[in-house]
Amino acid sequence: MKNVLVVGFGLAGLCLCRELEKNGIPFVCIDEGRQSTPSKVSSGLINPITGRRFQLAWNYSQLFKVFEPFYRDLEERCGSHFFNEIEIIHPFTSMEVQNNFAISALDPLHEDYLSVNDKIHSWPITEEFGIIKNGFRLDLRRMIEAYSKILKNSKILRIEKFDYEQLHIEEKSFKYQNREFTEIVFCEGPGIASNPFFKNIPLVPAKGEVLIIQVEGLDEAMILKKDLYFMRISPNTYWVGSNYQWDYEDSKPTAAKQEEFYQRITSVLPGYKIKVLEHWAAIRPSSHDRKPYIGRHKIHVNMMIINGLGTKGCSLSPYLAQEAARLILQNDYIVDRDINLERGVEFAKKRAQKI
Repeated sequence: MKNVLVVGFGLAGLCLCRELEKNGIPFVCIDEGRQSTPSKVSSGLINPITGRRFQLAWNYSQLFKVFEPFYRDLEERCGSHFFNEIEIIHPFTSMEVQNNFAISALDPLHEDYLSVNDKIHSWPITEEFGIIKNGFRLDLRRMIEAYSKILKNSKILRIEKFDYEQLHIEEKSFKYQNREFTEIVFCEGPGIASNPFFKNIPLVPAKGEVLIIQVEGLDEAMILKKDLYFMRISPNTYWVGSNYQWDYEDSKPTAAKQEEFYQRITSVLPGYKIKVLEHWAAIRPSSHDRKPYIGRHKIHVNMMIINGLGTKGCSLSPYLAQEAARLILQNDYIVDRDINLERGVEFAKKRAQKI
């Protein structure tokens, strides 16, 4: 009989819990309950198009077939609505951007995702623009709150810090706080840095900061991508964020970044009265090649990891949860090379040999 311990209730851990629940696999989840986690700070955006050349995101068609029904099912399970279809306005800020968009829009693979200047909106932009269609947005805070309430009521989710010293490894199982588990899956995000079992995994941490702003007189549902992302989360209220920082001192919000964002916001929204409501920050780990890691520990084979999701966690997590459930149920199951933890281990060994 399988009995799984899940460590971490961010997006990856949440999706794994739901996948285990659907498969009838008993589990317990332990989470520290921190507020400034990547999953809680994230926009929740699923953008089918990526990069300067506006290409379809990696493996998007396959991922869509998993995440779309997964989140619809989770909404029903929670009795809550948090999964929404969205469109993104992308102004052409240079001829190069416009040409790249036009070329990509001609590709039959992209016809469902790209169009030019065919929407009426209220964003104050003067440039011609393209539309990225058939994207999605998860209200992550609402989803995490709704599902965590269900699991807490069932005594399945425990809010406490995981203590590695209390984990006892036996021949074919683990004991934690006097309870026995057949498998343990670490979904710790940046917390993996403190994990003694996976400390050599080549992750690249990056810091993200976002502002929640109120804009008087502007209430546009379509997302704007112009220098920053502007995404409405409630009437006249927007989540605003940008790219990640690779060099930083700590995970706290900084006054310098808030001032920088404010100047950039006012340049995009000139003449509007803007009020900063909240300022959040979090550290998000990416892998060495921007694809996630999932796999077993080399020695303790019933110990697993899901990590390195980067900016694609909302589209990747249901698929990775499905793969993790298969690993748990099928001892001989092998995940795809593109996401297998083994490639990260091999990369770390090669990097160490060069030093």
